[in-house]
Amino acid sequence: MVFTEDEFLKERERYYFGARSQNKSHSDVKEKNHISKHLLRNFFTCTFDLYMKIFKYYFYYVAIIFYLSSCNFQQYPSASTPLEGGSEFIDGCLKGDFKKAAGYMIDDNENQKDLLKIKRDYDLKKDDDKHAYAASSIIINEDAAVNDTMHIINYKNSYDQFARKVKVVQRNGKWLVDFKYTFNGNL
Repeated sequence: MVFTEDEFLKERERYYFGARSQNKSHSDVKEKNHISKHLLRNFFTCTFDLYMKIFKYYFYYVAIIFYLSSCNFQQYPSASTPLEGGSEFIDGCLKGDFKKAAGYMIDDNENQKDLLKIKRDYDLKKDDDKHAYAASSIIINEDAAVNDTMHIINYKNSYDQFARKVKVVQRNGKWLVDFKYTFNGNL
């Protein structure tokens, strides 16, 4: 027999005050106290069950939030110019934010492998070098338009001053880096 809180309070009051106001025998009062304890036990069991249900749903809610936040749903604003797309990609690589760099890169197997190779090389660098790369500026030497949808950006950073090239292409209205060009040089 399970009672709601209101029912429990009414029953407790009826049994407790009813036994006190009437001259009942000790056994009647004892029986009513037993019933009162039973009601109290049911109340706390019911309340505990309710709290456990709330906690269970709260736990599921928090677990889903953590799961979704751990997924890579972070969207970077799409680049509206080839220079912006190339710069954001280069900036991500220099700062060690390879998720950002991947967001400004054409998503294919060869590009992913090349980016992973660069990430591994970056992870092996000393902390001083990582700091220096992250603080360095991007110096654009040339932004050469091959055609309306393809640019080659020749750049270097202020830390190591080594000239590099990236190919930026327009796909579905977004300017994305075709990273494999950096390694093989084929258009």
